[in-house]
Amino acid sequence: MPALLLLPAGCIGLNGDGGIPEEYRNATPSRGEGEPMSVRAQVETPGDADSPDDAAGYRRRGAGGTDGEADFSYRHSTFEAWASEECPDLVADHVEDLLSAELPDTDYVRMWVLREEDGMSVTVRYIRYFDRDGTLIGEPSVDYRRVVEATPRSVDATLELDGRTHTCRYPVSVEKYAMQEQ
Repeated sequence: MPALLLLPAGCIGLNGDGGIPEEYRNATPSRGEGEPMSVRAQVETPGDADSPDDAAGYRRRGAGGTDGEADFSYRHSTFEAWASEECPDLVADHVEDLLSAELPDTDYVRMWVLREEDGMSVTVRYIRYFDRDGTLIGEPSVDYRRVVEATPRSVDATLELDGRTHTCRYPVSVEKYAMQEQ
């Protein structure tokens, strides 16, 4: 399998512009234009914990959750710390489900949670794939504007564990994104 180079819309390929169209090299993300939404998910802890305060692991279940299929996350010592990191993933999963239901095809349309020094963001990436010479080899079949229109402007997400809640709000943007073979 050939190696792929991930290029955010503002970056340049390996050889000059790599044949990536200008609209993908200097694209500004668009804010989703759909109605704001909300989602809730219950959280569970491993059965061996004496109380939620003693739990070493957490996972989502039910709406926007895993229904017990995912492993417990043991990276955080408190519900609040885990929920702060999990909340944007819940938003991304919810938007992905929404777009899958609203759009005729979501091939090459992917959710990304970007974790940066100044915080996290939730982005829908509208991906075009190019070969080494800059020839387009794959792209979404749905129009970019349709993805922007179907994407909610923001999502409020709430995680619940035994009467405790953690709520976050994330704006959702859509960006044109290029991937190029090396």
